Amino acid sequence: MIANRTAGGIVLMHLGGYPTRNALPAMLTGLRAAGYSATSLSALYR
Repeated sequence: MIANRTAGGIVLMHLGGYPTRNALPAMLTGLRAAGYSATSLSALYR
């Protein structure tokens, strides 16, 4: 996922499964290290 990032891209995630939930911290760390930030859709559209 991190390798396929693009500027302005949106990652939609459903955290109901353990694999996704377990991968999230590493994904966020990698994206933040690359200069990206996380937000919610509601914050994005304010």
